[in-house]
Amino acid sequence: MHALTKLDLYVAATMRRSERLLAVLRQCGVDNADLLETEAWIDSSGLLMPDLSTKDSIQALFGPAQKYEPNALVYELALWPDHNFRWLVDNSERAAPVGFELRFAPPAWQSHLEFEDMGDHLRVWYHTIHEMREWYGVPNLDESWGHLGSYAYGPTSKEEYVNVQADYGLITTVTKDFRRN
Repeated sequence: MHALTKLDLYVAATMRRSERLLAVLRQCGVDNADLLETEAWIDSSGLLMPDLSTKDSIQALFGPAQKYEPNALVYELALWPDHNFRWLVDNSERAAPVGFELRFAPPAWQSHLEFEDMGDHLRVWYHTIHEMREWYGVPNLDESWGHLGSYAYGPTSKEEYVNVQADYGLITTVTKDFRRN
């Protein structure tokens, strides 16, 4: 694995904490003190203040993007090597994180899949909400806030709901429950 970048640390520090995320970070030599230091850096950088995040400020903080598109900066991630991280840039040069996208899109399914089998097709910490929506359609419930996604499909034939959580669009949990998120 390549050395982690500031962007890797920014993304990890602003995601929901989980044992899986912390285990991956520990394998890379990142501990809780590193995350706290990154959080302090984020607070002082202005990244959490949308009016201060611009195309130029993102590049000053994270370096040049690996790919430039008319309205986006696209960065590769060392911690998630199968993914890119996209920043949307509007006409006034303000930038906002869109989040994860697979570098190589999986094959499209011929038809929509049944959400009852969602756990059989979606791989957590790999697939994104882009694949989720393409394969299963729009969720019945979307209670997302900022970069923290919370979605529900259902009810299934067993009166369960399939609940999906995602951070920056990266699916982190898929569970079935008798209630929505």
